[in-house]
Amino acid sequence: MIDNSIRPVRVASFPPMSDASRNPYLFLIKKNFQANDVEVVESTSKPSFIWLLKHVGSVDVLHFHWLQYHYINVSNLKADFFLVFLFSLKLIVAKLIGYKIVWTAHNIQSHENICPKTDKFLVGLMLVLCNAVICHCEYAKRELQKIRQCGDKIFVSRLPNFIGIYSNETDKAAARKALGIESKEFVYLFLGEIRAYKGLEDLIEAFKISADTTSLLLIAGKAMFAKDKIKLDKLSDQNGRIKMHAEFIADDNLQNYLHSADIVVFPFRSITMSSSLLLAMSFSKPVIAPKLGGIPEYVDSSCGILYDPNEPDALTKVFGSVDKEACANLGYQALQRVSPWTWEKLSQEMACVYRAA
Repeated sequence: MIDNSIRPVRVASFPPMSDASRNPYLFLIKKNFQANDVEVVESTSKPSFIWLLKHVGSVDVLHFHWLQYHYINVSNLKADFFLVFLFSLKLIVAKLIGYKIVWTAHNIQSHENICPKTDKFLVGLMLVLCNAVICHCEYAKRELQKIRQCGDKIFVSRLPNFIGIYSNETDKAAARKALGIESKEFVYLFLGEIRAYKGLEDLIEAFKISADTTSLLLIAGKAMFAKDKIKLDKLSDQNGRIKMHAEFIADDNLQNYLHSADIVVFPFRSITMSSSLLLAMSFSKPVIAPKLGGIPEYVDSSCGILYDPNEPDALTKVFGSVDKEACANLGYQALQRVSPWTWEKLSQEMACVYRAA
């Protein structure tokens, strides 16, 4: 319970929380902050030295999220050492002039693991300078403690569900009609941005050689880089069981893909935790995913299928052994499992972290 006699904690988020189109995660947290006496101060994508000096005294907490955006050059996906130096200096200056620093460790290393030494250096620096770290799984907490023992400043909060967040007004028949999918098909779905670490090449190869020769694999999402789309197009070319919708999927259209699916596949090569997995479960869909990162903390045999990514042909074997008749019940259990994990609860827990920092 928040004491109303205490003034709101003033927080600036990087990136900003104000734009839902940039990241619904941040926007949904902000929606629930007012009830927890947290005031969000308008910020920029990256804090400048001028911004830091200007807001001393009017902002209590700087909350950082995806650190890699501060030092990776997006044009070539390489660490820019000038940006590394600049970001490090900003963190040190912010600490020295009195800001509290909070970091949500969405991922501990850059997704494609392109600069592991730089990632480790900046994570270590953040663990020294920050007042608190928020993780969305115990796995992330354990990995951070391998870098620096600081368990007293690490808090674990569940990623919330997406129940009621996106349009969910259609049904399976209408969704499949909209996408041109036969009603009798059993459909495996991948939904999300196409990037190398998500393992789409592995997914297509595993599906093509699996014992399941009658089902459909639907891949939907925009490729971050054109080269990734070209690779997937070549792999899936002339295979009638694979449908590629390598394009941006608008929020209102997510329901058509999720309702068309019988089960959703996340063939990650590496991951800490994924909101996409929570989205699928929020639409009553069972999931197939590797035993990586925090996934086993969210998914068990009651609501999905976990496989060992180190086992040869593990995903291929999954395709050949799915109990298709059980998927509807697994989907129901998936929805029940994620239902208690709400944005209201996460926002409340973040507010408590800010006050304790």
